[in-house]
Amino acid sequence: MAEMKVKTREEILKEKTERERFFASCRIEKMQEEYEYAVSNKRYNKNKDCYVNKNGNPIVHRKEVVFDDVVAVIPLSGEY
Repeated sequence: MAEMKVKTREEILKEKTERERFFASCRIEKMQEEYEYAVSNKRYNKNKDCYVNKNGNPIVHRKEVVFDDVVAVIPLSGEY
């Protein structure tokens, strides 16, 4: 049976195209909108020590988001 090679983070990022990077930028923009909405509605969770969205999931300001981490989880265009 053939072994599957696990790709490193760097290999995954090299495969990404401008399209996937654009999708990551759009996703970060949506996260920022959710964050601003949570701040304006005072949705701070003291137990989690952060702001949460309407589903109770933690959200952070855009400056705390690592762009390459978002790009890494977006599937390649050929995968969907």
